[in-house]
Amino acid sequence: MANKIQRDPSRGWLAGTFAGLCSYLGFSPFWCRAIFLVYLMLEPVTATLAYLVATLLMPKRRCRYC
Repeated sequence: MANKIQRDPSRGWLAGTFAGLCSYLGFSPFWCRAIFLVYLMLEPVTATLAYLVATLLMPKRRCRYC
């Protein structure tokens, strides 16, 4: 089965968007969050909208061990 991009609320802070994204890409959620914070300081409206859209479009992981 192919690795699908999914939110992981059990490992995330808010909605699990970055935890799921980093799991899909294969690196630590710390780096996604750090890059997003820099982007948030530079473009707050765009970063917030991008996060909300990603949260709404990414399906939620049903089970951590599934």
